[in-house]
Amino acid sequence: VASNAFTTVIKSPPTVSGVTISSTTVCKGDPFTISGSITGTDACTLPATVQFLRGGTVINSQTITSGTIPSINVSYSYNTSVADNGQTFQIRVTNSCGTVT
Repeated sequence: VASNAFTTVIKSPPTVSGVTISSTTVCKGDPFTISGSITGTDACTLPATVQFLRGGTVINSQTITSGTIPSINVSYSYNTSVADNGQTFQIRVTNSCGTVT
C-alpha cells in the first residue's frame, strides 16, 4: 500500500512592536516621528503595506517589498496641528496573511 504524506505550513501575519512617537508634547506645526518595528518569521511577512493612523484615519501608507526579517523598522514624520490634540497614533500592517494594528 502506497501512502502520500503532506505537510501543512500555517503562516502568520506580521506583528507590530515598539511603537513610539518622538515626543508627546509638541507645538502646533512642529514635526514628530511615529516609529515601530514589523516582525515576522516566515515568507508571509513581505510584501507588506504599512499605514500610519491618526485617530483611526490613514495619514500615510507605504509598501515594503524587501528587508531583513525578523525585524524591519518603519517611521513617518508628521507635522502637527491643533486638531491633533488628544489624538491616538497607530501603525497598521497588512500582508497576505492578515492585518494587525
